[in-house]
Parts: sequence; structure tokens; C-alpha cells
Amino acid sequence: MQGQTLLLSIDWKVQQLAEQLLGDQIGSIVVTNPQTGEILAMVSHPNFDPNEFVSGISYKDWNKLLKDKNHPLENRAIQGQYPPGSIFKLITALGALEEGVIDFKKVFLCKGIFWYKTWPYRCWRTSGHGWVNLERAIIESCDIFFYQLGLLVKVDKIYSTAKEMGLGNKTKVDLDSEVAGLVPNAQWKESTQHVPWFPGNTIQMSFGQGYLLTTPLQMLDMTSGLAMDGKIYKPHLLYKIVDQNTGRTVFEKQPEILKKTNIDQKYLDFIKATMEKVISSDFGTGKKARIPGVRVAAWTVSPPVTARSSSSTQCRVTVVFRGNWAQTTDIARTNVPQIELVELALACNREQLVGAGPQEHGTRVNVVGELRGSAGQPTEQ
Repeated sequence: MQGQTLLLSIDWKVQQLAEQLLGDQIGSIVVTNPQTGEILAMVSHPNFDPNEFVSGISYKDWNKLLKDKNHPLENRAIQGQYPPGSIFKLITALGALEEGVIDFKKVFLCKGIFWYKTWPYRCWRTSGHGWVNLERAIIESCDIFFYQLGLLVKVDKIYSTAKEMGLGNKTKVDLDSEVAGLVPNAQWKESTQHVPWFPGNTIQMSFGQGYLLTTPLQMLDMTSGLAMDGKIYKPHLLYKIVDQNTGRTVFEKQPEILKKTNIDQKYLDFIKATMEKVISSDFGTGKKARIPGVRVAAWTVSPPVTARSSSSTQCRVTVVFRGNWAQTTDIARTNVPQIELVELALACNREQLVGAGPQEHGTRVNVVGELRGSAGQPTEQ
């Protein structure tokens, strides 16, 4: 009996490029259109051959998959949990601005090392950044600025801002077995660890470390929320269902807003504008991602993976907004024309930055640059 045709939002050329870029490395790449929530590519490595399950997988092969230390059965895009690292500084910044404990002129001193009582916390720049305001702290990713800011804003506001931006909750993508990640607070620690929350925990959390865990798709949603002025669309793989005999569209997925944050627009605008300077400033940590003639904003981090992470791979996140606040994270750097829509890719354990920019093509999004000329058609299943 012939069934109906299921069309996915996957763009096969984007998917192919993502597969090639990740190669044999352990990690994940996800590409979406944040204006609709459509997933254009989703890659998780290592993977497995689903054809082995068609006629029943042998006990030997099943046991091999289960015992593989690299967890090929895990879809890292929605199940891999990683400390987000420095990109979480944007959450701390938004929380501080919303709470009113800091303005754009407030400065902290960075000497390369910050002592809290008897505990040293270091900045990535060992010589220090000197006196730093919020804009410069984001542009140059000054750790010590955010250590001090975290102590000022306190854990409860950091927690509520993270939840407001979609972290600690499932994205509700149309796939099974998604995990929620973890946004900790004092109540969580007391109930699970049976010890109180310490100021050192707040310092660690303020720059994306400590108990904090997120999935790649959650980080994509968070940055999409920034790009879309607080609107976060529900990510999905289903594009539409077509009757095999008549060609009639039985169902077509419509964009669905998962949530709209209550964060003040002027603070979102400040964060986006400052992220652009991460690229355009000669002191910006993302200056190597400049593309002549294209507006680019970014954030790049390489957070260490802790024992709580579900994978042994290191997670490297690069978030790039382009054109009309379009964004791409870790798909391949190309020479792109003017960007009109918004797109994001996120990858773990990749260093090569990709610029795959979208353009309007009917109701679909085309990826240009290396993928110029793609028909941008959904994938048929």
C-alpha cells in the first residue's frame, strides 16, 4: 500500500556540506532558519547505518553500538549536553542590564587574575584587559569583567534570564528523546547536592561553566532569540505532507513562535550591535571572521567539557549574525553575497568557520556561497 509523501525541511546541499565539514570528528552541526524554525541541516557524529535495523539487527552489532565509547546512538544536536562557555556571558549581561545593577558606562578592573577570598579566577588574557566596560568586555570576551558582574547581578537573575531565553527547557523539536539541559540555581543545588550555593558557583555560571549544561539546539534557539528581537520559533523537521496520488498538499507546517521574551528591546539591540564589533573591531575575538561587504557579528568560545557532559568531545561554538542579523555557526566560510534572511549553524569540535548565507527563493531558503545554485528543495521521505 502506497503511503503519503513526507517532505522534510532539510536542504540536501546544506546537509551534505555539514556532513563534509564535520567529517570524522565527534560533534554536531545544526542549521536552521530562525524566522520559521525550519531545520535545514542536522548532523551528529559518529552516527550509524539505520539500514542495519530494517530486517532486525544482530545481538553482536547491537551490543557493539551500545558499548561504543563515542555513543553513535546519541543525537548530539538534541542529546549532547555541554557547558556553553563564553557565549553565556550574553545572558549574564542581559540579566545585569534588566536588573539595573549596571549601565553601559560601568567599568571593572581586569588584571589577568581575580581573587575571591582565597580563590583565584583567571582571565584568558594573562596580562589583563585593564579597566573594562560592558561593550569592551563583550568585544574582547574579558572573563574577569563577567566574574565581577555575576557576583553583582547574583544567581537568581542569571537563572531567570537564561530561562527567559529558552535554556533549561526542551526546544520541542519534532524528534524523540530530546533532553532539557540544566540551568542550576541555589534551590537545585541544595536539593540535589545537599550543599548550599556558593559565590564561586555564581562566578563559574556567569561565564558559562559550573553545573550549567546546554544542547547545541538550545544554544541555537538562544542566539536565534537575540537575532529575532526576542522571538524564538519552534524548530522542526517536518515541512509538509503530500498525497502520493493526487499531489495535493495534505498538511503544511506553519511557523510557530515557541516564546517571546520580555527583555527590553534596547538591551537586545545593544547586544547585537556589540556582537558586530566582535568582528569589526581590531581587538575583537572574532575579527578573523570578517567578510568584505557583509555585516557580520559573532561570538566564539571553546568551553571545556566536564564529567557531567554526555560526550567526551570538546564543544566549540561560533555564532555569527550576518546581513539583516542573519547568523551562522560553524558551517564553512565562503564568499557570500548580501544576506536577507536569518540562519544559524552550530557545531561542536569544529574550528573552521563557514559562511553559508540564505536568500529568498519562493517559500524556501537557499544557501549561497559554496551552495550557490541550489534549488533549495525540501528533502522527500
